[in-house]
Amino acid sequence: MFVSDKLIFIELQKTGSTHVRHLLTELLGGSLEGKHNAPTPEILAKGLPILGSVRNPWSWYVSLWTYGCQKKGVLYQRLIDPARWQTKGKQAAASDDEDEDDSPSAKPQAGLKKARAWV
Repeated sequence: MFVSDKLIFIELQKTGSTHVRHLLTELLGGSLEGKHNAPTPEILAKGLPILGSVRNPWSWYVSLWTYGCQKKGVLYQRLIDPARWQTKGKQAAASDDEDEDDSPSAKPQAGLKKARAWV
């Protein structure tokens, strides 16, 4: 989130917010108060205009996918971390006593192999 004396700019992932922040910094000064976070009550109390950027949802997903193909980003880390998959699988198995759960989250290695093959 970019904060200056004139405005607050909320940064949403994969919407060009880093570029916009750089431009705003050159034009207005200001500072970076975290990244991709919500404004605190103290910042909101300043009463400044709040801006953000949005993107076409299809373009956003393509950008997120491309970033993951470069082995970057939180989504990529979530997909390759077997511990996160195993946790989901244990929760699913514990909540389903009657039927065996054969979803990718219940079988993390199989799901991971399918995801890697697809990419």
